[in-house]
Amino acid sequence: MFNWLRKLFASTEDESVFVDYEHVDISYYREKFPDVAISEVNLPRLEHNHEFIVRKWFKKDGDYIWKYDRICIVEADSLVLELESQVEGFIYFRQKPLVPLKTGQTICVIVEKMINNQSSRS
Repeated sequence: MFNWLRKLFASTEDESVFVDYEHVDISYYREKFPDVAISEVNLPRLEHNHEFIVRKWFKKDGDYIWKYDRICIVEADSLVLELESQVEGFIYFRQKPLVPLKTGQTICVIVEKMINNQSSRS
């Protein structure tokens, strides 16, 4: 249904061609595709600047995720959190598992829906 979005956001298992998602500016895609609602999922902001790692993803890159579905488990020192989706749509990872991440950093985006009643694009 949203094959053009899959090409736009999908990551790859091949380390040699992995996109550096940390430096991808989502506002560019919001401007380029105004008919698409894109939500960012960020690590929680805590009092101390913890380093997090994504321990486990519950979905695959490009999967459809429902509201309140589990997204991933993140760890920081002795803190373990399970993040859940606040929206439904297609999920695209912006971070690799087991890589140190900073509090507040975006870990994935969820492409929610088409606006203006557009149901698909090629």
